[in-house]
Amino acid sequence: MTLLQLKVINVTIESDKIDLLVKNSPQFKKVVLEAGGYPGITEDQETVAISAIFVAGKSVDKKIVENFLAHLDSRLSRFKSSDPVLYDIEDSEFTTGFVIPGFKSDTQK
Repeated sequence: MTLLQLKVINVTIESDKIDLLVKNSPQFKKVVLEAGGYPGITEDQETVAISAIFVAGKSVDKKIVENFLAHLDSRLSRFKSSDPVLYDIEDSEFTTGFVIPGFKSDTQK
C-alpha cells in the first residue's frame, strides 16, 4: 500500500472574512483547528471547513462526472440528512457551487 504525503501550508483567514464567506456560501462552516492538531498549528486557529468536495481533472471522462451528479441528485435528501451542517443548504448549491465553470452535465441543462 502506498501512502500519499502532502505538505500542508496553513493560511490565516481573518475572522470577519470567515463570517462573510460562511454567510454567502452555506456549504462552508466556521471551525477551530486546535493547537497541535496539525503540523505547524501551535495555537487554536479559526478557519473554514467543507464537508465534501468532488474534484475531477480534464482527463476524467465527462460521463463519469455526469453519472456522479445524477447519483447525488437522486439521493440528495438522504445525503443532506447525514450531517447537520448540510440541512439548510439549498439543493442547487450541491451541484452549481462545486462544478467547474463551463461544465454542463445533463442534470444541469
